Amino acid sequence: MTALLALAPVIAMFLNSPVQDGDQTPQSSTTPAATPPKLPQPSEKALTRGDLERGAAQGDPVAMYRLGLLSESQRDAKTAAEWYLKAAKVGNAPAMTRLGYLRANALGGARDEESAVGWYRKAAELGDGEAMSNLGVMLANGRGVTQNDVEAVTWYRRAADAGNATAMFNLASMYARGRGVGQSEAEAIAWYMRAAEKGNAPAMNNLGEMYANGKGVPANPVKAAELYRSAADGGNAEAMCNLALAYAQAKGVERNLAEAHFWALLGQSTGDGDIETRAAQLVKRLTAQVPADKAAESRTRVTAWIAAHAAQTPTK
Repeated sequence: MTALLALAPVIAMFLNSPVQDGDQTPQSSTTPAATPPKLPQPSEKALTRGDLERGAAQGDPVAMYRLGLLSESQRDAKTAAEWYLKAAKVGNAPAMTRLGYLRANALGGARDEESAVGWYRKAAELGDGEAMSNLGVMLANGRGVTQNDVEAVTWYRRAADAGNATAMFNLASMYARGRGVGQSEAEAIAWYMRAAEKGNAPAMNNLGEMYANGKGVPANPVKAAELYRSAADGGNAEAMCNLALAYAQAKGVERNLAEAHFWALLGQSTGDGDIETRAAQLVKRLTAQVPADKAAESRTRVTAWIAAHAAQTPTK
């Protein structure tokens, strides 16, 4: 079962969406912060880099923030951090959150977890849901701050109540393990469900495991397989492994070793650590059971899947 995620980046589309906060363990999402000077909305005119640079030169923190998003989307974390810092210094909460993420993960500069915590806390106090969620992660993991499950739960709950799906997942995980709060399967399931309804893939996977094992809910292998598939489609490598097993063992779906091989291979290609190892073991067993042409077809599908989802990969 997926435990607490690390911090996960989600970069808003800087030109084609309203300004909002940005999703690892945990992922983060968004909540509007302090009201910034208004930039033309996409329906009024398309904003170019030149438009944003002129706005930034006039002291507009939203333009600075969007330049940071633009730089980050172009894999230039160093320049992104510079723009986020400028925007953060004049009170832009989403920029504080993104700057915290970059510093926590050594992107665009040296790792500085204490600084990350400081920026997350400032943004969280301004009402930024992503910052609340990520601050909870730092507290739960003792990164840049003294480890404190109780305070982590407080921030997860505030972010979850504000609609942050990652915080809902993390709060569910805390309830499932009794960390910082009394252990409660019912509360864990309720928060996993809320997160899953908002498209959180790790929550879908964990909820699928609970249905598969009849833990806190009636056992329902069909529902479990459906949740695994949704989570796998969303890029969750653990769910890919679970779905591969479901196909191999005919649990909730018809037995299909070729399909099992594809999902296991995809999990191996996209996962890391224990998940990658688990997927590799599955691939080894399944490769011996599927025809060579089906195995080759799986490799082709994996390559196509990764290419189609390349835009969703984190900024390095």
